[in-house]
Amino acid sequence: MHPAVYLLSPYYEHWVHTTEYYAFMAGVIDEAELDARTQYYLEHPEEELPDRKDPELLAFVEAAVKQGAPARRESDNAPRFEVGDVVRVLDDSPKGHTRKARYIRGKTGVIEMAHGTFVYPDSAGNGGDDAPEHVYTVKFTNEELWGAQAAEPNGVVYFDVWEPYIVAVTQHRGAAR
Repeated sequence: MHPAVYLLSPYYEHWVHTTEYYAFMAGVIDEAELDARTQYYLEHPEEELPDRKDPELLAFVEAAVKQGAPARRESDNAPRFEVGDVVRVLDDSPKGHTRKARYIRGKTGVIEMAHGTFVYPDSAGNGGDDAPEHVYTVKFTNEELWGAQAAEPNGVVYFDVWEPYIVAVTQHRGAAR
């Protein structure tokens, strides 16, 4: 999505855009056909949608909606960090999809939990493979995130980050990285 459209559109419109994009890329539908079908249903809102039978897809969607789709993935990569390590989130602007919120970029926090390896959204969300990476819950003070003047005193924010987002400031084991 164009950045201006992304910032001005509702959350679920991002999902629709993604679905359309991958449908076009897979050759499931082309843009002209989608536009024609959309226009038809705008002009005939009482019409029923076409009945399509795809038992495998239907079973997957029903299961995913009810139970979610697991994002945990196995990996032989050893974790680089452990609970208690002080880390800083890289202050960069990745191209494409990322789960690295702008408000934590460049900020320092403490690892509170290690969760194992999960799909790396910066790969999978940009058309790459799952590329499993370790995920950590990092605790940031409000003062670190918002500054002393704006922060609610003694408040904290917990944010889950993927390992490539962070670098060590100090390690729990006492050695600097």
